[in-house]
Amino acid sequence: NRCQSCIEMTAGAALDLIEIDAASNRGIDEIRDLREKVNLAPALGPKKIYIIDEAHMLTEPAFNALLKTLEEPP
Repeated sequence: NRCQSCIEMTAGAALDLIEIDAASNRGIDEIRDLREKVNLAPALGPKKIYIIDEAHMLTEPAFNALLKTLEEPP
């Protein structure tokens, strides 16, 4: 927890750390929102981190949209 990014992540204030709870946000609209964010450059660091908690709970269309994003990154 010495670098600024680590401090922000620990505090839950990191702009380049995006977490989705797929258990409660499991539809294709949430993945479409994520796909729009993927196209944006990181705010502070060289990379962005995406955490998709409970990814197995995504609907089939949402999972397919996520898979397309992973297979064909921007």
